[in-house]
Order: sequence, then C-alpha cells, then structure tokens
Amino acid sequence: MTLLPQRFALAPGVVIFAALVPPTAAGTITSATSYVNCIYQAEGAPSQQQTETVQGASLALSCDTMNTSGQAVGSVETTLEWPLLADVMGSVTGSASFEGEAWIEFWVAVDQFATPPTNVDSVPVVMTDSGDTSVDGSGGATASVEFPSSGPEYNVPVVEQLSLTPGDAIAGSIDAFCWTDTYPSGSGECQALVDPVFQLDQATFDTQMGGNTFPLASYYDLELSPDVGVPEPASVALIGAGMLGLGYAVRKTESCARK
Repeated sequence: MTLLPQRFALAPGVVIFAALVPPTAAGTITSATSYVNCIYQAEGAPSQQQTETVQGASLALSCDTMNTSGQAVGSVETTLEWPLLADVMGSVTGSASFEGEAWIEFWVAVDQFATPPTNVDSVPVVMTDSGDTSVDGSGGATASVEFPSSGPEYNVPVVEQLSLTPGDAIAGSIDAFCWTDTYPSGSGECQALVDPVFQLDQATFDTQMGGNTFPLASYYDLELSPDVGVPEPASVALIGAGMLGLGYAVRKTESCARK
C-alpha cells in the first residue's frame, strides 16, 4: 500500500480540493501542476498572449489591454491553497477579444490506515463540484472535471459516483475556459469556475455491504497532492456541511481547449 503525504477531513471521510488533466492511472501521489493561459487583443493592436506552467504552486495572470478601439480585461487563476480552484474571468468593450484557460492536475487516493472488519477491493467515493459558467454577450465558457484523467470528462456543476482501490493514487484534472469578443463593437463578459469536493460514500457502501457494512471513516481516508494547503478544522467543517447538500445532474460535454 502506498503511504501518502497529506490528508484532512471535513466531517468523517470528507476532503476538499480542486485540480486538472493529463492521463495517468494508479501510481505514486505527486505534486499538483498548474497551467494558465490567456490571449487578448484590442482591434488595431497586436494580439498578446501569456502562458505559465508550474508544479506545486498557484498561478495568476492579469490580461489587460486598451486603445482607442477597445479594451480587454481578464484574469486567469489556479489556487493550490484550500479551497483549490480554477477560475477564468474576462470582459471586453468596444472592439476587442479575450480568451483564457486555467488547468490543474491533481492526485488523490484512498488510504487504509487501520484493518477493517472485512477486506474490500474498492471504496465508493462521491465527487461534487459546484462550479459554473456564465456568458453575457458574444462568447462561450466550459468548466469540467476529468477523474480519473484517462476516464470521462464532466461539465460542472456535477455529482459523480466513483470507486477507488485503496493504495492506488489516481490522477485527475479540472479545466476552466472562457472567451468573449465584441467585433466590431459592443460589450461582453465570461467566467468559468471549477472547485470539486471528494468524500467517502458511506450510503453507497452500506447498500453494497448490507449486514457486513462498517464505518468507512474508521479505516479509510482520502489523500491528496502534498502541496495543497490545509484549512483550519472549524472552517473546513462549516464549508463541508454546506457542500454536502449540493446535487446536480451529470452531463458529459465536449472537451475544452488545452495547450
């Protein structure tokens, strides 16, 4: 069994974090990776682009330009301090354009820290993401979670049932992307936000095990990439209690642009 670096609980078995994409399967848990990109332009001026990638740290870009034809103002951000998130916002006026993407790869695993009454091959986990997208005027936005990263991609908001093998570290990702333009004139805004929550799924486990069930949180917990900041326990409990009430339909959508 792989021993993993960092864990914390909201309530029994609840962990909050966010992150983004490349394909991998079971392996050793590693640092999260952030990627941010923005392309922006005011008509009559050259297109500008900023791109950064880093392992184990948050990233933030300000993407602003203005001339007599128009103005583009945007921000692209990843946060590896709790709560993790990928967030893109942009607005344009006159004759201008903005496009931005924020992406994080993360790792998560179920760790067995005590011997359960009955050995199980997999542990049910539920993933909830309350993120969203918005567009005002011409443009588009997508916000998605891919977990595992070699598996399906879900548009947020989403609730998805998962089954994880104890000791296996799984790569997943989140991706926020939006664009807006106002050629030849006008105004537009866009935003995309992704912020998933993972927790042990006791209700599903009870159904699966019947009379042989036992409290998962007494024997298992969720591990995540070691560079994720941990909140104060009281703050975690309050936010976790609110998040547990969220429920949304799953819909798989077209993958958004990646580098």
